[in-house]
Amino acid sequence: MKLQELLWWHALREDDSIRKDMQIASQVLNEYICYPSQLQKLISRTNPMETLLYNYFLLTGKDRKILCNIMEKYNFHYSTAFHSVIYSLLGKRDEVACENFMNPLYWPGILSIHKDMCKYIIETIKGTIEVYKASGYLNETSSKYIFDKPLTGFCYDRTYDFIKENRDYEAVLSYLPTYFGSGHYHAYVQKGDIILDIASNGYYLSKQYSEKVLYGCILKRLTYEKFKEAYHHLLERIPELKQVEHTKLHVLSLYYDYQKQKNGQ
Repeated sequence: MKLQELLWWHALREDDSIRKDMQIASQVLNEYICYPSQLQKLISRTNPMETLLYNYFLLTGKDRKILCNIMEKYNFHYSTAFHSVIYSLLGKRDEVACENFMNPLYWPGILSIHKDMCKYIIETIKGTIEVYKASGYLNETSSKYIFDKPLTGFCYDRTYDFIKENRDYEAVLSYLPTYFGSGHYHAYVQKGDIILDIASNGYYLSKQYSEKVLYGCILKRLTYEKFKEAYHHLLERIPELKQVEHTKLHVLSLYYDYQKQKNGQ
């Protein structure tokens, strides 16, 4: 296997997911516009996906229900919306994406949100999600410094930091769906039922809650020792990896995903 193949695969996956999101968002918007009983006109944004979400936030009552039904028809992934809500509630203020500043209750599938100390109880159309603010929950541990670092967009870096220090946890390399597209790569930490999604600052005590948010394909689970072994073997196969800017866990995600697709799994 060559480095060029791995980088090509990464670009292909990203482009395909973005293209699919935009294409389906356009279809949803066009269908909404043609709906006989819709009353409110849509406001255009930078691209179809932004236009869809922005207008969903603005619509109310019957019009929002019409748009929601059309989104569901095209297999809208509610887990992606739930993940955005978690980022909005628990993420660092200077790192949260601009659309996440919208009222969390406006996101698709959210019924109610209740805060109990450092825990959020989120009622959704898919059931209840209970999530703690990880930086608060782990504030008395030796790993609290990790949450002083950038979190959003650094899932692989922070996951690496955590498993290096906490050898009883595993890094979970996954491929999570986007709103309509094939997906995106993501990493988080697990020990038994406990899930720590450092990028969103979320801490789940049960998989019955985390699975409603981190719903996707698990590519590999690695302890720190297994990670070192796996990357060493991959480096022997592809020595050029030393030139790649991606973090080591991200590189392994690409490799496992590529092999899984290549073998038709």
